[in-house]
Amino acid sequence: MAEGSWTIIVYDHDCGKCARFMSRWEGAVATPSGVSGGADSARTALVDVGIVQAEARGKRFPGCFLGSLRSSAVWAGEVPTVLQLRDGLVVGIHLR
Repeated sequence: MAEGSWTIIVYDHDCGKCARFMSRWEGAVATPSGVSGGADSARTALVDVGIVQAEARGKRFPGCFLGSLRSSAVWAGEVPTVLQLRDGLVVGIHLR
């Protein structure tokens, strides 16, 4: 994430508001991130704050990088949240 443009979506798979939001993203991230648009193409990373198998997320969003937060820490924040990064710097935050 240190280079290029990234969209990072932080969500909880058990959240109804997140589920509605994520259903709108399914078609938008169905192709492999950063492949068709060249070096400046935005890549997408999904960060699920809940506990879910990465395999299940990968089937639904095959073109995304998948992540989760460490369960050994206490996290607080509003979900869903969309972060826009450019060359490792946050350039936008959108709370849904």
